[in-house]
Amino acid sequence: MSAQAELVVLYDPEQREKYEAQDLTSVYHSAQYQYPIALWHGIYRRGRFPEVAVRAALMAMGFSVLISDPEMPNEGGFMLTHYSGKRRARHPAFVRMFRWFEEKQVAELNRQCDALKKRLSGNAGGGDPDLFVYSSDGDRFFLEVKDDDELIKKQRATFPKIAKILGCDVLVARVRALSGAIPGDGITLVSRPANACSGSPKKPAPADASVSLWGQ
Repeated sequence: MSAQAELVVLYDPEQREKYEAQDLTSVYHSAQYQYPIALWHGIYRRGRFPEVAVRAALMAMGFSVLISDPEMPNEGGFMLTHYSGKRRARHPAFVRMFRWFEEKQVAELNRQCDALKKRLSGNAGGGDPDLFVYSSDGDRFFLEVKDDDELIKKQRATFPKIAKILGCDVLVARVRALSGAIPGDGITLVSRPANACSGSPKKPAPADASVSLWGQ
């Protein structure tokens, strides 16, 4: 695996504070961008702000963005290698991915990823990127969004498999605070993903952060 690209998304820290306090005046609580408050529990009790901020920025640029949660309403969620029981039951959030990838490709991906994850931790859970991004022009790529944390072992194992088997890049991005930033401002892609087509994020903005991209 080698770093080939950098993606950074800026956000207004005041808007983040309002969002995480469930202040509905935050721009990130709009119906277009929000992660429903009903899903704020467990590890997501703060509302997944980094993912929401990146999702909002890309949607403001014209992309469609699914978030990795089978309970997202209005077909806003997806599953790929996580939730093995729901995969076997052909949950709609899993079957949804067959719009973009052949079912046999996804089956092979999960065969390999389940074996890898079980060797690492004894179970087949986890391993999905946070977001799936696509456009009407056929562009598509996955995003793993990080704040101050790092990739875990399962992600390091499954992301290269996703890129290789599905032929779809996985970018890892970090959000960065900048007073006054709004969704759609402050996206930087330093170099182009190999498997993402003409609609890949290109809007320049000054920022300083490290991200990674895995290609085939």
